Amino acid sequence: MPALISNFHPRELWINGTAAREVYPILQATREAGVRIIERHRGEHFEYRGAAIEVLGPTPGERAVRQNNMSLVFKISFGRNSTLLEGDAEKREEEQIVPQLTPVDLLKIAHHRSATSTTHELLAAAHPKLALISVGARNSYGHARFEVLQRLHPAGVRTYRTDMDEAVTFCLDGKTVRTRLADLQ
Repeated sequence: MPALISNFHPRELWINGTAAREVYPILQATREAGVRIIERHRGEHFEYRGAAIEVLGPTPGERAVRQNNMSLVFKISFGRNSTLLEGDAEKREEEQIVPQLTPVDLLKIAHHRSATSTTHELLAAAHPKLALISVGARNSYGHARFEVLQRLHPAGVRTYRTDMDEAVTFCLDGKTVRTRLADLQ
């Protein structure tokens, strides 16, 4: 987190409000850097720089055995485009958000594409055209998991992976979605 703050200079950090004790030093460093910390919870709707943001998870006051199921989940809409950002949500949290989902253009796959996320039900509700998996090359967890890739392909989702495609940029202008791969030469 300190590297992100020093490189990108955010004005705000959105959190779920149920951070584990090991996160407190990071939050303190964030405050000391002058970054405003805001708790977000399911049911919130707000605008940010022309985009409509809906917080789909977590439910206020909810507790989970696995911290991943307390991930902030956002649906962001801009014009006719929308994207779903799932953090590290696993099956349990996906089951809670599926009933309120509508189709999106872009899905940021949860939890680095682990076997515990990106359920058939989520894909059917979100019906994404594009997906991004943020995963390190040769990671020790074996992500991206083959079973998740098998769910995306038949659903017709064009999938990008940071371990193979490196940096990927998606430009959603309110009408269309353009994808640009990094030119790292």
